Amino acid sequence: TIMLICIFYTFLIDITQSVDEIYNMVLRWFGMKKHHDVPKPLGCSLCMSWWTALVFIIFTNNFDILNLTIAIVFASVIPHIVIFLYDLLQLIINKLIGLLK
Repeated sequence: TIMLICIFYTFLIDITQSVDEIYNMVLRWFGMKKHHDVPKPLGCSLCMSWWTALVFIIFTNNFDILNLTIAIVFASVIPHIVIFLYDLLQLIINKLIGLLK
């Protein structure tokens, strides 16, 4: 479950950048035209993964050193793996498109 949480946040925050778009849309709605970065932890997949995993293991009464370590490792490693796989998939698709032309 913690791995799926990390994958979800990485896709939502880092790959689609929808959180950044929603944040800037709300700023424009309030009349602020300058682009602002989304404050942490909302704009950081590592931060969101870590805090959500921590709350998850606390509320499921599984708070121990092993689950805490799993949450730390998954929150720090999974975003890098997902972004690497996304970039690799983009490279493969671009090569295939180049071969088809």
